[in-house]
Amino acid sequence: MSITAGRMPTFLIIGAAKSGTTACYHYLKAHPDIYMSPVKEPRFFAYDGRLPTYAGSYDRAWAQSAVVDLEKYQRLFDDATSERALGEASVLYLHSPGCAQRIRAHIPDVRLVAILRDPVERAYSQFLHHVREGLAVDDNFLKALDAESLRLDAGWAPPYQYANRGLYYSQLSRFYAVFSREQIRVYLYEDFRREPRRVLSDLYDFLGTNRDFVPPLDEVYNPSGIPKSRLVYRAYRSLARMGRAAERKGLIPSGWLDAGVAPHLARTFQHRLLEREAMPDEARVRLRRFFREDTLKLQELVGRDLSRWLS
Repeated sequence: MSITAGRMPTFLIIGAAKSGTTACYHYLKAHPDIYMSPVKEPRFFAYDGRLPTYAGSYDRAWAQSAVVDLEKYQRLFDDATSERALGEASVLYLHSPGCAQRIRAHIPDVRLVAILRDPVERAYSQFLHHVREGLAVDDNFLKALDAESLRLDAGWAPPYQYANRGLYYSQLSRFYAVFSREQIRVYLYEDFRREPRRVLSDLYDFLGTNRDFVPPLDEVYNPSGIPKSRLVYRAYRSLARMGRAAERKGLIPSGWLDAGVAPHLARTFQHRLLEREAMPDEARVRLRRFFREDTLKLQELVGRDLSRWLS
């Protein structure tokens, strides 16, 4: 029996990070039968009612942005009206021990969605995201991998776990242990990129909504890459932060930055400011070896051929 009295989501996107969850969030938000939390990653179920403490200034700010109060979390869904499905997307859920049990205690009938990406590519994409945002401690991916276990022991935040967050079998197993298979839908990022309409149609159907709805599919959300000019990119990010601050203070209409052509132009401009560097071969070989056993077990768990992730 649920311990929750107020309004709660009917589905959750639980991960994985850098696997298309931002795009999925926006595609779901566009559906007229679906209400998505205005806070994309509240991370409520990742924590047990208390804000976590992590080392580092970014880590502390990242932790403070979580919603850990139950009433505040429920208020995220106050504006829902006649939508059939209510949801949110917090990629930390997949990685967090104890999260599956907390979700079941509050919403035992919830539907869970996981999008999994080749863990090698996912690790590098997360690293490039940190480089893009000026959050990377090392500009060298191999050095970042070498330091991962030390930073984990020192209490750094989960986003700095480039390799460990790709151990999908051990993470998903926790959810299969407490939820029925009918409540969990797993997609592959590669399928999502190649056939978005087919995957979204299946996802909409899984959530009990109109499977024939087609959202705008020409947007690029949350691109990874290294700024071609750090100066220009910092200026772009400063303008974006100023816009959000102006919206919070009521200087511009609420929602204006997310309406019309404004977000499309901003994402297009951001994408053109970035370039992608190839992953070092040594890192690729090392990570393939690291993920091999977990990937072989994952194939059996989800019933998918993942040989592309092993070669």
